[in-house]
Amino acid sequence: MRTKHLTISALLVCLALLLGAGCAKQQVAPAGAEGTTGMNQSEIEARSLSESQRIVLSEKIYFDFDKYDLSPEARAVLDRKAQLIRSKPNLKVLIEGHCDERGTQEYNLALGERRAKAAERYLLMLGVPAAQLETVSYGEERPAVIGHNENAWAQNRRDEFQAVW
Repeated sequence: MRTKHLTISALLVCLALLLGAGCAKQQVAPAGAEGTTGMNQSEIEARSLSESQRIVLSEKIYFDFDKYDLSPEARAVLDRKAQLIRSKPNLKVLIEGHCDERGTQEYNLALGERRAKAAERYLLMLGVPAAQLETVSYGEERPAVIGHNENAWAQNRRDEFQAVW
């Protein structure tokens, strides 16, 4: 009888330990510090972006139909981005060129590349180091808005900017 009580007690202790381990609190990394495992605090801070910096980085630029030249509005957005990127030497930015659904897939991939390269050239002209910039074209493959009208097409003719640490 005593052995039975010891066995049950041992099982209850093991069960309590297992349940307690499953409830361990996870540590939360600072906002914007993705992929920071094994880094010291100054490295994490160097890779972090404030909310206002995230907003600047997330601003898109838009293009007219079948064009890749930068409008005055696009240049103003890129001016803000250049200031941010130059202030964060560890930050790399991926410039994604996008198109609307009109045109062939091959044509839109080429146009998306020209759009991304236009933004890259302007940022380089503003003193952003080339090592901090990358470009890619998604053509029409990643629309921001699904639709077959001018409003949707206008929102899909864009460059987007992603932080790459």
